[in-house]
Parts: sequence; C-alpha cells; structure tokens
Amino acid sequence: MPFPELSALPGDTSMRYGMGTVDASGRVAERTVVRSLSWQQGDRLQLRVVANVLVLRAEPLGQTTVVSGPYVAIPAPVRIRVGIRVGDRVLLAAAPAHEVLLVLTSAVLDVALVSFWQRQ
Repeated sequence: MPFPELSALPGDTSMRYGMGTVDASGRVAERTVVRSLSWQQGDRLQLRVVANVLVLRAEPLGQTTVVSGPYVAIPAPVRIRVGIRVGDRVLLAAAPAHEVLLVLTSAVLDVALVSFWQRQ
C-alpha cells in the first residue's frame, strides 16, 4: 500500500504532536499521539525511512507492532540507520486523517530549523 502524500498539512488542529524517549528495546512512550491514530496493541505497522524521517502506517504485513501502552516499537536496524540511541528524545507527529505517524530525530529537527531560519 502506498503511503499518502503529506504535501500540505491540514490547517486545523488535527495534527497531534508529542515528544517521547526511546527505551532500550526501541519503544517510544508517547501515548496521546499514538492513541490519536486509534491503533491498538498488536496492530502491525509498515515502517519506511524517508529523508531520515520514520513514517509508520497500519499495515497487516508490517514489520513492527503497536505494543502495550500503546507504544510504537522501532526495530534496532532502523534505529541504527537513522541514528537513534537509547534515551534519545524524538518528536512524534500524527496525522490521524492520513493514518500516519512520523518520527523525527533531533538531527532532522535541527536541519529543518536551520533551513527555516536561513530563509528568513
């Protein structure tokens, strides 16, 4: 299943944001954001990396699952690929209308902020 385009975010308040800490098993504990997607424990999630941003979407054949909490678990090979370490704080951005969760590292946020600032 292709991922939806997020070329424009909704202008209303439907996006949900939160910061979570990555634990030793790769779980990110930010219940409010994950719950906004109505995902349940055991739901399978497809995970893709796009420009060092993790993009998750419910998919029956997904490679990770929603775990108790509900939390999202990021597999170790993906964490290594994008430079996420135990204890790192990440931004979770949910687009419930698109059923998508984005996970952004501080490095990605740094690049976005510097780019924004340089355009001013």
